[in-house]
Amino acid sequence: MIVTSIADRIDAAIAFGFVGAVGALTLLLVGVLVPAVEAASAWDEEQAAALEDGVQRLVDAGADADDLRSTVRAAIQLGRRSAGD
Repeated sequence: MIVTSIADRIDAAIAFGFVGAVGALTLLLVGVLVPAVEAASAWDEEQAAALEDGVQRLVDAGADADDLRSTVRAAIQLGRRSAGD
């Protein structure tokens, strides 16, 4: 880009600058999106087991299993909407 500017080739300098800007923007987007996608696709077996154990304890204590599971589903949907998923 500097060489083309010195050589008085402004159109080439602008083209190289544009390519550099697009590359920087691409790297920025990849840096932002990749961790978000990895976090969204991660499945934590321990958390799932702990949640299932908690539901089972509440059912054993006398809660209605269907009502409890529908409440958990509603909470998950609310969390997804709040997080923007």
